[in-house]
Amino acid sequence: TRFEIYFPMTEEEIVEKPEPLPLESLVGSGESLLVVDDMVDQRIMLEDVLRRLGYKVSTCGSGEEALIKTREQEFDLLILDMVMESGWDGLETYLRINQEKPELRVVFTSGFTETRRLAEARKRGAEAYLKKPFTIEALGEIVRAQLLADKAEQEDN
Repeated sequence: TRFEIYFPMTEEEIVEKPEPLPLESLVGSGESLLVVDDMVDQRIMLEDVLRRLGYKVSTCGSGEEALIKTREQEFDLLILDMVMESGWDGLETYLRINQEKPELRVVFTSGFTETRRLAEARKRGAEAYLKKPFTIEALGEIVRAQLLADKAEQEDN
């Protein structure tokens, strides 16, 4: 058996991927994060990775539960799945929490490309978005960036 594969030719220059940041630069300082995802395996994976990166992590499976947790405890960052099967989706959760905690930064995650709901969240100030599946480096970078931006904003005020 012989296979012949023909790839389309391109004249575009091949762009080298930048070297990933060393994991040490992604390590947190015990900041408190809340992970909200309706899929148990996603919550477990995120909790494990974020704990290994040095964060204190709480999790919940719905937007309604997230609102209760943010009332009971202070968090430095919210990691919020955009699409949840039952109850509030990511946008609704963000809007309700944002009414009570407008200073709380959020990172949206989703397995889908950008939607109107995500565009609406961005329009309302939630800029950080991470498309699933993502790497530990990508997760660590976006979490650090949001926490550092929050610290810089606090220093300016």
